Amino acid sequence: MSTTAESRSVKALKRQVADQSDKIDVLRNRVGSMRDDIAIMERDIATFKSRVQSDIKMLVEKYDK
Repeated sequence: MSTTAESRSVKALKRQVADQSDKIDVLRNRVGSMRDDIAIMERDIATFKSRVQSDIKMLVEKYDK
């Protein structure tokens, strides 16, 4: 392989590595955002379950009277 061809290959590989690095950064940010969303959903589900439980308890108590 000639020096010019090697130089072109190296440049192409450097561009590819830089592009992949950018894509990895985007994916890391997205994963972080998704983790935050999951934490919020878990909290919301826990709140919902608690409220439903409270409502059912109230209905049962009214029915028993």
